[in-house]
Amino acid sequence: MAAFKAFLESQWEIADLGPAKFALGIAITRDIASRTISLSQTTFIERLLKHFNLMDTHPCDMPIVAGLQLHCPDKNAPTPPKSQNGG
Repeated sequence: MAAFKAFLESQWEIADLGPAKFALGIAITRDIASRTISLSQTTFIERLLKHFNLMDTHPCDMPIVAGLQLHCPDKNAPTPPKSQNGG
């Protein structure tokens, strides 16, 4: 690590800011005790939604079926009654 930092310093002016917490729109969370790293793009996605005026959209589970076409529900349409089998 020291040699790599020295190489970078020989090429550019750099500053060691400690462990990365955010890079390229990705939040980085390290749990040293459990030896895990979590990545999250929530902030980046929210920025995209805001940019394209889509803040009123709703999340859905992924992966999604290939070719599935989603449509906004008609808020004026009557809600279908619930079936007897819990659906």
